[in-house]
Amino acid sequence: VSAPRLGVVRYADGTVRAIYGIEANFIVGKQMLPIADVVSFSDFGGLVAVNGRIQLVGVRGALVAEYNAHERKPLLNIDRDLTTAIAYLPSREALLRWNGKALILIQLTRGSFPGTVTSVEAIGAREAKLLTTTRDGNVSELTMSLDTGQLMSVKFLPGIQGPAFLYHGFVIFRGGHGFEVEAPNGNRRAIALPPKDLTIERMSSEWMHLTSSTTKQDWALQLNGSTLRLSELPAAPAQEVGR
Repeated sequence: VSAPRLGVVRYADGTVRAIYGIEANFIVGKQMLPIADVVSFSDFGGLVAVNGRIQLVGVRGALVAEYNAHERKPLLNIDRDLTTAIAYLPSREALLRWNGKALILIQLTRGSFPGTVTSVEAIGAREAKLLTTTRDGNVSELTMSLDTGQLMSVKFLPGIQGPAFLYHGFVIFRGGHGFEVEAPNGNRRAIALPPKDLTIERMSSEWMHLTSSTTKQDWALQLNGSTLRLSELPAAPAQEVGR
């Protein structure tokens, strides 16, 4: 009998570790990958960015594919099997996705949308959704073609302030009531979470990793159609690490 594995997180020191246990009772596993800059994990595998390279890995960290993107801070997302793996490369205005055989680059039409991209999600094999935030904090949802890289549609999201994060059709953002989650049907729920500098990364298909650089705290958020549950994560074990 062993503790259930809830997901994989990247701590502030860059170490990538599996998290085991149940709600509010977590165990931090040993370092499973070298130091990473950005990660996103589902129950089936993950995307890892390190030193400009983007790696697609299996659930235990075995390398599946690698692409030298020359991008320090890409946006990564994988929510189910490996075919949902996708990355946005801001310096190139391009998407990188796994087509089942290789990581392929899709160049987007440059200058086709305003604002800064804050989140990306693959929708089937032919479309991707991006969230963008303008200088005023307004958020829009863009649908992009994975065949042509062209903008297909734009939907303004009223009442949502960026930066915002996509998660299985939910939109996560910091609003007037704290840390808020808007469901696909428009209903909103909120959690009192004081830090404003939150970084969000997927740790599994149903859990997200939230971290604050100012308070040096980490949380695990479970989110689905019926559950919105936040638990604090233990700190990473102190050890010397290297790339």
